[in-house]
Amino acid sequence: MADNVVLADVAAVWAVAVPQVLRAQLSRKTGGLADRVAVIVSTAERTDATVFREGLSYPRWRQRASYFFHQFFPSPAYMRTRYRLSNSALIPLYYFVRLGLGARRFIVSLGSILRNARTRQRGVRQAR
Repeated sequence: MADNVVLADVAAVWAVAVPQVLRAQLSRKTGGLADRVAVIVSTAERTDATVFREGLSYPRWRQRASYFFHQFFPSPAYMRTRYRLSNSALIPLYYFVRLGLGARRFIVSLGSILRNARTRQRGVRQAR
C-alpha cells in the first residue's frame, strides 16, 4: 500500500501516467525483510551494514546462523593475520575488539542510512 502511495506521488510530481501493467508489477509482494534491507543498505553512504544484507539472503536459518557466526568469529588463523598477532593467547581478546569495532562501524552505517532517508524525504517534499 505504501508503495502505491509513493508511486502516485512520483507520478503526480513528474506529471506522468503510470501504465497499469507496471502498477501491477510494482504492487506484487517482494521478498520481504531481506529485500528491504538490501535496498536500504545499498543506497546508504556507508555500507558497513551489508553483512546483515548478505546474511539475510540465505534461504535457511541454519545457513544464516552459520554465515553470521563466521563473520563475527572467523578462524584463529584469520585473526592472527588480520590483527598481526604474534601471540595466539591474544586471539580471544581480539574477538572482543573485533565485535566492538564492528558494532561501531554498524552504528556509523545506520547513521548514514538515516541521513540518507531524511535527505530523500526532504527531496520528495521539495519536489512537490
